[in-house]
Amino acid sequence: MKKDPTCPQCRVALEQGFLLDQRQSSAGSVARWVEGVPAKSMWTGIQTKDRRVRPITSYRCPDCGLLLDYAIGTTRAWART
Repeated sequence: MKKDPTCPQCRVALEQGFLLDQRQSSAGSVARWVEGVPAKSMWTGIQTKDRRVRPITSYRCPDCGLLLDYAIGTTRAWART
């Protein structure tokens, strides 16, 4: 995004942040958006193979706490997450 978005309710600049994804197998990573509907995988929980995956950037209003999430960047899909 070129500039930080503004809260549609309060009309103030939003603070940029991220959503932390804490899984049992890792200390933590940034949450990701995956295209399509969830499909169970016996080995990894949810299958992501051959799907577009994008990191999520989150913005928070300092006044009302509203969160706006964007999946802008590009990330290669991988077989397992």
